[in-house]
Amino acid sequence: MRHIEHQTRSFANRGIAGKWQWAANTALVTAAFIFVGAVTLGLFP
Repeated sequence: MRHIEHQTRSFANRGIAGKWQWAANTALVTAAFIFVGAVTLGLFP
C-alpha cells in the first residue's frame, strides 16, 4: 500500500505532466457527469 502511495505522490509532483494529467482526468469526469445528467433528464434519446 505504501509503495502505491509513493508512486502516486511522485507522479503528482512531476510538474507540468502531472498537472496535465490532473486536468485531463478532471475534464473527463466532468464531461461524464454532465453526460449522465443530461441522459437522466432526457435531453438525449
